[in-house]
Amino acid sequence: MKEAVKYYKEAARFGFRLAQFDLAICYLNGDGVKQNFEKAIRSLEKAAAQDLDEAENVLQKLREDPELAVYFTE
Repeated sequence: MKEAVKYYKEAARFGFRLAQFDLAICYLNGDGVKQNFEKAIRSLEKAAAQDLDEAENVLQKLREDPELAVYFTE
């Protein structure tokens, strides 16, 4: 999984929304990287800003969880 994360990061840097989403899921679950909700949310927000519905759905679910609310600043 670490190899996949390497490629997700590279593609995300170039603005590929699916890579941003996949990278976010890796950060959420700690797959191939240390679990990091802040990085996950940042990547999800970037993907959602490019109209990726899956990213917006995950963000909405995270916002509904009060334990994760600390990661959102609005």
